[in-house]
Amino acid sequence: MKASISRQNWSGPQLVQTGEEAGTHGSMLALADYPDVGRVEEVAAVLRCSKWCVYDLINTGSLKSIRLGRAIRVTRRALEEFLAV
Repeated sequence: MKASISRQNWSGPQLVQTGEEAGTHGSMLALADYPDVGRVEEVAAVLRCSKWCVYDLINTGSLKSIRLGRAIRVTRRALEEFLAV
């Protein structure tokens, strides 16, 4: 029940902070460093947005993904196609 309340109040994608502002928060990833097949968190680091933003892009069909059981993976080619649009 608590998750649905926070989802209703969701205000959209949040940028990942960098440098000193980030503290111990996750690091950003350049597209050149992106693996051939990456996790949602790695896509979020490249796009500099939250992982929930990436899930929304996948659910709307804007970003192609592969589902392996419960795991969601995004290929480098799918990410490059998304960024080319």
